Amino acid sequence: MCMMKSKIDFIYRSLLITRIFVKGWGPPKVIKTLFNLRKHFAIRKNIEDFVKEKTSVKITDIFQCKDYQLMRGEFVTPLCEPSKNTVFLVPPAARVARFEIILPNEWKDSNHKPVCIHLAGTGDHFYWRRRRFMAKPLIRDAGIGAIILENPFYGSRKPKDQVRSNIHYVSDIFVMGACLILECFVLLKWCEKQGFGPLGITGISMGGHMASLAAAAWPKPIILVPCLSWTTASSVFTEGVMAKSIDWPLLTQQFYGNPQLSAIFGSGRQFINDLFKTNTSTATILKSQTASNIELSELIEKTDIRTIRTQLEQLERKDMIHSEKNLSGYFDILYEQLFKETRDTSVVQFMKMIMDEFTDLRNFPHLVDPKLCISLCAIHDAYVPREGCVDLTDIWKGADVRYIKTGHVGAILIYNSLFRQCIVEAFERARTRTHTTHTHTDTDTHTTNSYHTHHPSNLVTSSSSSNSNSNVLLDSISSKSNSKAHVDS
Repeated sequence: MCMMKSKIDFIYRSLLITRIFVKGWGPPKVIKTLFNLRKHFAIRKNIEDFVKEKTSVKITDIFQCKDYQLMRGEFVTPLCEPSKNTVFLVPPAARVARFEIILPNEWKDSNHKPVCIHLAGTGDHFYWRRRRFMAKPLIRDAGIGAIILENPFYGSRKPKDQVRSNIHYVSDIFVMGACLILECFVLLKWCEKQGFGPLGITGISMGGHMASLAAAAWPKPIILVPCLSWTTASSVFTEGVMAKSIDWPLLTQQFYGNPQLSAIFGSGRQFINDLFKTNTSTATILKSQTASNIELSELIEKTDIRTIRTQLEQLERKDMIHSEKNLSGYFDILYEQLFKETRDTSVVQFMKMIMDEFTDLRNFPHLVDPKLCISLCAIHDAYVPREGCVDLTDIWKGADVRYIKTGHVGAILIYNSLFRQCIVEAFERARTRTHTTHTHTDTDTHTTNSYHTHHPSNLVTSSSSSNSNSNVLLDSISSKSNSKAHVDS
């Protein structure tokens, strides 16, 4: 059933001025090469072979802090190795991968040196946010080291002509993903050489999805904690509130009128035309569903978009909206109205198709050990809609999916401590499984160490899920400590 979307997500997005894909789909040569690369990366062995050449990881700075050691390093992203013919995919500013490492001054167990890679979410430039809210508390409370990797197109890797997080091309998202898959592979290999382990990857929002792609590429069991992401990014850019930040008129113009893109988009246009032979709008379809939706649709068509929120409140007071389904229908109609003059059905569907091609987890290698994956989702997430997308547990059998009763923005603002808790739990789970394997026992009966995090009392198993052992519903849990993570000099 469709869940009501967070109003905070809608309001927050409406206040931001960030625009993405301001230059369109991307250079035809780049898109064509990325298509071939994605098919190549569908086989894990090909990813291993792509980074087989020795990548020189250079530590550039070392800082000794009170409670931890901080290092910074860099290496050339594998897509830009001289022997590869993919250098042109990556802007010059993004060709050197830069990262920060935070390690305990002393490991509590010389045979247990856990390290987790933290990938950036949308708008998360440089290192400070992940260092303060994720890495330092994990060091302090659980002894888990961190590698904070800068995303291509972000921070010091942002092209000079790019404003803030306003990524120029649709293809830039796919270049970012390809770079991060390979860069995480390099860093994981480097960690193994340093004697670190177990190893994991995490991220929030876009960082969570990138973490899933990177973890799937690794040929060994790896801890994965994706937060506020799902199995594909297609819904994010076509149905979620992020879609409002896209320059749809420009994409439409290029989709139909740019001769250089005809060869690439031709088959896509034909596919869409065959699939959608009528111009029936979403609003028209919704009109035929329920009486309440008819009234809402007529209301929206006759009302200025700025007064819709007030009118909705009046409808609620009059009890004209009785269920989550009807309210969800309202948001669908509202979204149709918002894009009424800028969104072409064929263009939106092609965006969905191309996003699924490059981001759907089914198009990438299968995670080696899904039981080491804990995925956290927000029930009312308006940024990452899950309706119509394949469930994570249908792709990775045994993955642990949990839900928080909030929206996307609310989860980021309130639940950092819960994200960290799940990371600690996943690392403890990996340690338990390793111990069990080494002792040849069938159950996890050994005594846990001080790193173990107990489930809170309001963590309950969801009985409505077909995977009742892996899907967990998290009630509102107050964020307690860890909010005063000080910055050491």
